[in-house]
Amino acid sequence: VILAAWFHDISKPGIEGIEITHHGEASAEIAGDWLAEAGYDLETSAQVANAVRNHVGLKLKKSLEPIEAQVLWEADKILKLGLIGVLQYILNGIRIKPGQSLSDFSQSLKEFLPLAEELTASVVTERGKEIAKERLERLYLLSKMLESELHPQKQ
Repeated sequence: VILAAWFHDISKPGIEGIEITHHGEASAEIAGDWLAEAGYDLETSAQVANAVRNHVGLKLKKSLEPIEAQVLWEADKILKLGLIGVLQYILNGIRIKPGQSLSDFSQSLKEFLPLAEELTASVVTERGKEIAKERLERLYLLSKMLESELHPQKQ
């Protein structure tokens, strides 16, 4: 899981200017090549590449196998929930869509909440569920607080 975490977004668009459509596949290839070159056995390289390849997507229809792939997926998605995810969204938004207002951000956050619920429902490990649910609650609270400060007359 730790090796996969190091490689999972190495080919993600926007990182180091890389323009790749399927970053999971591209990152898995880089991981497999690097691990083989570093002397890791084929089984470890294949397991890491599998977890990296399958970490993409914001929701799952069924849990991933083996559990290490599921753990990587959950860790990656849980990061998108809560304050860290919100701050990353804001910072990326400034870079990608300069000029967005706080009202635009508030609206985007409200629109993200149903997807955040589905993401949370896709988490299957016990600890992952606890963390995802806590962070989802914080997202709802943050959305409510932001809306009340932007539009106090609606209270």
